[in-house]
Parts: sequence; structure tokens; C-alpha cells
Amino acid sequence: MKRFFRVSLFLSHLVTAVAVTQAAFPDNVLAAAEKQKVAVGGFDGPKSAEARSAFIEALKEDGAYEVTDAEDVKASSKSKAVAQAASGLGVSAVITGKVSKGGLKVKVMGADGKVADEAEIKGGGAKLKAAIAKGGAASVAEALARLAPPPEEPKEEEAKPAEEGAAEETKEASASTDDVGSASGGLSPLDITAGLRPLHRTFKFHDTVADARPADACPEGSAQTNCFRQLPSYELPLGPVLFIDVNWFPASHATTGAAEWFGITAGFEKGFATQSVYQEGKPDERTLKTNIQALYAGAKFRLPLGAHQLSASGTFGQQTFALEGDADSPKLPDVKYTYVKAGLEGTLRFGDVFFGARVGKRFVLGTGALEKVWFPSVKTQSLEAGATVGYRLVSSLDLVAGFDWLRYAFDFNPVPVRPANPDYVAGGAVDEYMSGYIAFRFHLPGKSEQEAPVTSGQ
Repeated sequence: MKRFFRVSLFLSHLVTAVAVTQAAFPDNVLAAAEKQKVAVGGFDGPKSAEARSAFIEALKEDGAYEVTDAEDVKASSKSKAVAQAASGLGVSAVITGKVSKGGLKVKVMGADGKVADEAEIKGGGAKLKAAIAKGGAASVAEALARLAPPPEEPKEEEAKPAEEGAAEETKEASASTDDVGSASGGLSPLDITAGLRPLHRTFKFHDTVADARPADACPEGSAQTNCFRQLPSYELPLGPVLFIDVNWFPASHATTGAAEWFGITAGFEKGFATQSVYQEGKPDERTLKTNIQALYAGAKFRLPLGAHQLSASGTFGQQTFALEGDADSPKLPDVKYTYVKAGLEGTLRFGDVFFGARVGKRFVLGTGALEKVWFPSVKTQSLEAGATVGYRLVSSLDLVAGFDWLRYAFDFNPVPVRPANPDYVAGGAVDEYMSGYIAFRFHLPGKSEQEAPVTSGQ
């Protein structure tokens, strides 16, 4: 019976010890994880190195501190230098000391470099080391406790409500579906771009008789008739032009897929408030009204590549640039280009931002008065290019800016002599247009966006 009692008593003590150990273990781990970070700076005075080593050892033996060596921080250091050291070391306090005959005086400074407390450990000579080991940590414990950072509260990751998750998924799906669409459909059936462009134009003849025979060229402003005059050139620094471009893909209203890749494109632009001055500052100066106009229409094909897009177009168009008011004696050829254009365009979209570039060739069918009145044998080549950048303001509206370049090059040979103006002879000319623009682009959502299920907020 006694043996059974002793075994039972032993087992009860064993269970109690294990339980106490298990209960204490998390606290020990937590305490180790939450040790306060402090730095021990320099100590001054006789045998300061021994006193400093003993103080560091006392803090480590206490177990409540993670000690960093910061011997470069002296007791005489300014608060700004102490604060910089504390920040760099990631500690909440810096301790410095001064050894004297009577013992050790320690100074505790916070992370801001200001003195939080001072303490004295008495014991001179050989007794000082033992005094530090016994009471070193206790002498600064209260000050360090005040400087200790508050414990971090555990962050609990809250589960998102089902409604919030569904709303975010819907938002992400909407953000990924834009007017350039995706390979599976959902392309915009209609986009309209309208804005303002400042237009710069230059027209200049080359290979004139005056160029070929400079000795026989008329001096500028001369009224001589037995010489060859230099043909006038033209420059419009900047003229305001309003424009609108429309792309319509009818099948996108009703279906998705390859059928919505084919559509119609058209555009119109008109200059306003622009006048041209001929022979400015001279006796025969004249102000002429400037007529600027262009229009086009045709077919367009688009190929979605994820969020990006390639497109090709074939259009018929007309472009007019005429000076009105000089019909009795034209100063410069009025042009009315009739053309067929083949164009290629690419758009790259990255979230709300997109970039585009285009290139085209115009096959000129007619040039208006340039060939009817001036140079009937004219042959024309034309190229154009442009770049675009845009930003989505809201789901159906973009802000767009860009730059366009257009060039016509003419070959007038063979050149007939005009009885009325025998000195109007040239081998060719260049008509060049450059413009920037800023515009708004409106686009309708694609069919897949229109049919997207509405998520209830309830």
C-alpha cells in the first residue's frame, strides 16, 4: 500500500512539473522574442573598459535586454548624435557611464537622444566590478522600462465578406475589359474622338529656273522682266483646326468574335480663324482668307491581341488648302487632294494608359488647281505617320493627345511654259503638314460588358 502511495505521489509531482513547464514555456519564448533592444555606449574614467564589460554582462545576465555595442557614443555626445546612433542601431535606449573613485555613474538616454535618468553604482576600486554584477541591471531597469516601445498587437487577418469579394472580382473583371477588348470578344462597337489640333503647313518649290540659273534670277523685289523670278513659298506657323473621327463596328452591338473585327471609319476636320498675309510689309501686301478642310471614309479591320490591338484601314478622302481672295492673280497653287489611303495602326494598353502609332500611304488621284492650272504633268507621292498617348478618365471616356505628320512630294516634269507667267517654272515642290492635338475619346462598352450580370449589394 505504501509503495502504491509513493508511486502515485511521484506521478502527481511529475504531472505537475510537466504542466508547469508547459505553461511557462510560451512565456519564456515570448519574453525572449520581446527583449528590449538597448545599446551600451562609451565609459570614461579609470578602468572604464573593465567597468563597461561588467555592465554589458550584467544586462545580458538579466535576460530582459538585447544588448548592442555602441562604444563610439560617448557620455559627452550631443543629443542629436545619440538619436542618430539609436535610429541606426534600432534601439530604444543608449547607456553611457563615467567611472570615479566612488563608483560608476550611468546615464540612460532615449531614442530621441534626451536623458531619461541617471543612476549611481557605489563601489570603488576592486569592489566596483562585483557591485556592477549585483546591481547594474537593476539600477537602470526603471528608466529602460519607461523607454521600452509598446508591445505590438497581433494582427488578425479578417476574412473579406462574400459581398466584398464578389464586388472586387467584378471590379477587376471590368478593369481588364476595355475598348480594345480581348481575343474572346467584348470590343467596343463605337468610338468617337473629337478635339483641337494646331496645324503647321509649309509649301515650297524646288528646282526652279532661278535655282538652276542664279545669274539670271531677278533680285528680290525687282520689277525687271528680263530675269527669272523665284517662286514664292508659303508657311502657316499655326492654325487652329477642329476635328472628329468615328470608328463603328456594327456587329459588336449583337455578337462577339471575328464578326466584330470589321467596321467603318470616317472623319472630318475644319480650320477656322486663320488668314494668310502675302508679301507682308511690302507695297503689294494682301490678306487672304485661308480655307482648311479634310474628310475621309472607308473600311477598317481590327485584330485584338489581349489588351492590345492592331488595325488596318482603306479609305477615300479629300484634303483642301486654299487661299481665297487672289482669284485674279493666284499667288500660290490652291490644292484639293483626292486620294485613296492604306493605313496600319497599333495600340498598346497598360491599365488606364495606352500608346498608339500609325503609318499610311496616300495614293493621290488629283491635286486640284495645282494640276489644272499650274503644272498639268504633276506626279505626287504622299506619306503620313502619327503617334498617340491617352489616359482613361472614366469607363467610357479617354483623354488623348498626339502628333501627326503628312507630306506630299511633287514632280512637275515635263513643265510647259505658261504664257501668262513664263517664269513660273519648277521641277517639283513639297507640301508638308505637322500638327499636335488634344481630344476626348468616347467609346461604347462591348457586348460582353453589356451582358455582364449585375451583382446585388444586398
